[in-house]
Amino acid sequence: DVFEPGSTVKPFTMSLALATGAFTPDSLVETSPGYYRVGGWTIHDIKDYGILTLSRVLIKSSNIGTAKIAMEMAPEELYRAFHDIGFGQITGVELPGEQAGMLPNRRRWRASEHAAMAYGYGVAVTPLQLARAYGVLAEGGVLLPISIRKRQKPPSGHRVLPADVVTNINAMLEQVVSPEGTAQLANIPAYRVAGKTGTVRKLSSEGGYRDDAYQALFAGFAPVSDPRFVL
Repeated sequence: DVFEPGSTVKPFTMSLALATGAFTPDSLVETSPGYYRVGGWTIHDIKDYGILTLSRVLIKSSNIGTAKIAMEMAPEELYRAFHDIGFGQITGVELPGEQAGMLPNRRRWRASEHAAMAYGYGVAVTPLQLARAYGVLAEGGVLLPISIRKRQKPPSGHRVLPADVVTNINAMLEQVVSPEGTAQLANIPAYRVAGKTGTVRKLSSEGGYRDDAYQALFAGFAPVSDPRFVL
């Protein structure tokens, strides 16, 4: 089944920003006054965070900060970044009925579509696609093939993110699980965990999004020092 991944895609938006060289983890982003109008669409944060570094944008999960960072790049770049980590494609896990999800590739992008995609709206993934994407972070930037079959030896993959970028992103994701982040319940004693929360408004049967129903998500991996599990 597919769902909109919401803020769980923000690490990959930030990865693109760092990979372009236009941003660093300490780059500053203005998020005041807590809402931001883009092409008739209003983006909200849960509070006015003021000026945030790129790292804090991810740790605090600022939709405004993420959208502003993404809109410094072309929407086609964001599409390619999401495509490279496997969104919009079946994983090849050899299970019947697997969905490819949805990753729009438009000839002309509206600003609101560009902004929303950066924080996980207008995109649809399966849980397995999302787990494999986080596997890229756990594997230092390498996308591995996945299978339900036991392999005789570890598979070889191909690099889709620079290693130094992944190191920075993973440090941020570990802070997401700290007392100052949004995923405090994933903080496990004696294990270092990295991950990201997402909260997605559910679609209404009458069209548009509901104001009273949400889906809560978490994606991550552990232990950070030598990842063995992605969920």
